Amino acid sequence: MAITFEEEKKKINWFALAIIIIIVVTSAAVVYYLFFINPPLIEIVIPYPLKSLEQMSQIKINPTEVFDNPILKNLNQYVKPIIVSPSESVLNPNPFK
Repeated sequence: MAITFEEEKKKINWFALAIIIIIVVTSAAVVYYLFFINPPLIEIVIPYPLKSLEQMSQIKINPTEVFDNPILKNLNQYVKPIIVSPSESVLNPNPFK
């Protein structure tokens, strides 16, 4: 009786092969969409508040005309201005004391 030895056939791990194929296809799709497809241009529609802001930015203001206005000169100041001298500083010069 003759004894024959057959080599064991290598079994293919189909799960690992499927995972590798999915990773390769996904990475190829990502590279294609990131580097080779030009994105469609988006038309910018300016909302109405921005249009009015653009109109307001084109207004020219003359400061002398504003400060020489008699209505502005007639305003009264009812509160004394707060003047802080360096010796009366609110902040502690050394915060670690």
